Amino acid sequence: MLSFIGFIGFSIAWVIGGLILGMLINVVRVNQGNTKINDGMTAFIQGFTFGPVGIMAAFHAQQASQGKTFPMALGGIVGTISFFYCYGMT
Repeated sequence: MLSFIGFIGFSIAWVIGGLILGMLINVVRVNQGNTKINDGMTAFIQGFTFGPVGIMAAFHAQQASQGKTFPMALGGIVGTISFFYCYGMT
């Protein structure tokens, strides 16, 4: 039971940490003069943060119409692998 609670806690911390990290990266990008932050980099960060859900969301029609399918799916794959690697280290 404790390992399940630890997994849920780590999952919540992963998502909150990813959202904060993504926000900070986009703040730096805006401060450097990049006014268009709704791009592939943001899609990658979203996919990385949400892992398997990011992979599924990448194939939604809205993401495909904006050209974000590949970066979000790639971020989801990298995020899922990173999540389980980091969880295995704890």
